[in-house]
Amino acid sequence: TTPEGLPDGAPMQYGFGLVQGEFEGHPKVEHGGGINGFNALLTHYPEADLTIVSLVNLNGPAANQTAEAVARIMLGIDEDAVVDRPLTADQRARYVGHYAIEILPTRIFEEGEQLMAQGEGQPPFRLLFQGEVDGGHEFRAEVDPAIRLVFEMDEGRAVALTVHQAGMQFRGARQR
Repeated sequence: TTPEGLPDGAPMQYGFGLVQGEFEGHPKVEHGGGINGFNALLTHYPEADLTIVSLVNLNGPAANQTAEAVARIMLGIDEDAVVDRPLTADQRARYVGHYAIEILPTRIFEEGEQLMAQGEGQPPFRLLFQGEVDGGHEFRAEVDPAIRLVFEMDEGRAVALTVHQAGMQFRGARQR
């Protein structure tokens, strides 16, 4: 179950069917899957000796969302206050572009006065600006505020994007 690195030395979180990650600072090991409208997720938090099983009759993120809601309660994690700070057109333009996230190339674009994200082959969703965090600019997905998108900035312009979802991180450089 130990993840092996890729040939180029890049780290992996997936190891023989299990994914190692963290949720709000708590290490976890999990495996999930689904087919034809059914989804399941088994998550174990070794430091808390806590195991959560989430079974749903829905496609999409419901199994993860349910497991994370239970984990918040059982681990005593406060729900983050999600805000929606306004951005001017010039501020929104700093993020617009295509990001080469290997697992899911992502496009950031404006729709009216809203900043949107869209993974290749996925529906678009609105981004909620949270503010500057550790030198990056953090957004939350309106469709699922547990999904964090953090832009790396250089001279006022986004140069890379890291998506934090389900205890994993996916990074991609800005292509254009």
